[in-house]
Amino acid sequence: MPPIRHLRQASDSLTHSYSAWRSRPIVARCTVLKRRPDSASGASSFANRMSGPAAFRKATTAFGAISSPMTETLSPPLPVFHEQDCDLSLIRARRVAVIGYGSQGRTHALNLRDSGVTDIVVGLRADSGTRALAQEDGFPVETAAGATRGADVVAVMVSDEAHRDLWREEIAPNVRPGAAVIFAHGLSVRFGLVTPGPEIDVILASPKGIGPRIRELYEAGEGVFCLLGVHQDATGAARALGLSYAAALGCGRKGILETTFAAECESDLFGEQVVLCGGTVELVDAAFMKLVEAGYPAEVAWFECFYELKLVTDLLHRPHLQYGRIRCLSDRAAGDRRALAGGHGRGAGRGSFGRVR
Repeated sequence: MPPIRHLRQASDSLTHSYSAWRSRPIVARCTVLKRRPDSASGASSFANRMSGPAAFRKATTAFGAISSPMTETLSPPLPVFHEQDCDLSLIRARRVAVIGYGSQGRTHALNLRDSGVTDIVVGLRADSGTRALAQEDGFPVETAAGATRGADVVAVMVSDEAHRDLWREEIAPNVRPGAAVIFAHGLSVRFGLVTPGPEIDVILASPKGIGPRIRELYEAGEGVFCLLGVHQDATGAARALGLSYAAALGCGRKGILETTFAAECESDLFGEQVVLCGGTVELVDAAFMKLVEAGYPAEVAWFECFYELKLVTDLLHRPHLQYGRIRCLSDRAAGDRRALAGGHGRGAGRGSFGRVR
């Protein structure tokens, strides 16, 4: 199984750098992808599918930002479903056991209830710290085994590391034939932490967001994208039930994309390790330290390498820019990807650093 423990290690890196930059040596481990000079970037492909190719026909914007058109051939777009494509009555007619009541579990339980699912039970350990919160929210609480027993849908919302033992000891012995088991992440199925029997449906419903934000958007009448996959369809109705479940989370308001457990799991691990929890954090950290070690004020380096990153990501989400290359001013354009193409971590910015001096 790919290593996942280091996903957490990168998250503290930037915070430590600002507070201890005078004394702490930083060892950069940023993973940077090299691309062939003659290959087109695939970064815009998802936005291309969401908004259509027309979004990429105009290369420049009024304020100087430039998007690079997607030129290579894409695979066929994923099927996308919305509320009108989903039958909420399917999940409303089921008894749903939500196993775990953390960030995702609580959000799933609350959104399901607010979408009209009336029979929900939460499964937790006897000593769980969230047992009181689940009861306060009005849900009956049982052990995972007790909640699974008799449930039509078992939503496994505990951390991936806990799946193997939880499945073997409490869920597998008690899940009834014809029931559906839903996972929010494909890892435990993809890498064999759990091995469901052939008599149950196995479904992926993976909202693309952290639990509290999903809940916040749901309450505001909005939603987040969701990846849906069917690993095993014992009843012949797994896909329809998965769509119903995802719609009850509010994801039909935004878009439910059909994919596979493997595609979700492997791309999620790659994105977290290379971009979200790995590359971005380490790149910001390395650039910050490079400026500080060269004698620039830490506060100025923080603004330039970290604070303004939010402004750039906001631009990336604007429809006319999509995922293309951004150039705010012509004298800042030279660095962009070339700063990363020739090296890793702290060494990746040496060429750009030399040019600005």
